[in-house]
Amino acid sequence: DDGWKCAGCVRCVSCGTRTAGKRETDRWKRDCTLCHACGTLFEQKKYCPVCKGVYHDSESDGKMACCDGCSMWVHASCGNIDSATYERMSNDRGGTWECPKCTGDLEDLSDNEEDERWQLPSSSSVIKAQESLEA
Repeated sequence: DDGWKCAGCVRCVSCGTRTAGKRETDRWKRDCTLCHACGTLFEQKKYCPVCKGVYHDSESDGKMACCDGCSMWVHASCGNIDSATYERMSNDRGGTWECPKCTGDLEDLSDNEEDERWQLPSSSSVIKAQESLEA
């Protein structure tokens, strides 16, 4: 995590910031894909297992549901929960619900497996992009 990071390429995939953090000691996490704050939330399992976007406990405006299979909180939109279903689930404390990852409707990638959202561009693609800009 202490290697060179091109400011034009590195960006937090969760919040979009281009800096590792507010403090000089803050470092990028998960192979330079998450800023320090989002990486810390991710390590605390405070992320949607479908989109992998992190959330803060203080976020009250985002609709989320807790999966009864994995106990992770999932954005309503990521769980294919429409407004009427969300309202019904909010009022029915005895019902159960499982996220797309637990039901098998989503390819199961472990938290440590890489997918396209977590990869930085290859050096050759960055060089090609730079050369096309200079042409």
